[in-house]
Amino acid sequence: MRKLIGRTNIEDALKRLEKLSNDEALTATVQVLEATDSIDNKMEQIVDGAQRVLCLVSTAKLTVHAERYKGSNAKNCQWPQ
Repeated sequence: MRKLIGRTNIEDALKRLEKLSNDEALTATVQVLEATDSIDNKMEQIVDGAQRVLCLVSTAKLTVHAERYKGSNAKNCQWPQ
């Protein structure tokens, strides 16, 4: 009888440890996903800003050199929403 009780305690402890390990793995996964999403959002902001700068530079060149740049794609710059 004591062997069964001792064995049950060990099995219960192992099950709790396994659940804890699974919970920790899930928590770590959530943290990685949150960090990845944050990086993705920051990269979108950087790309949007770079597009705006390129449009402004292209537009400025068009203004200064209108004849040279007629038909340029700079006229068609679309501002990100």
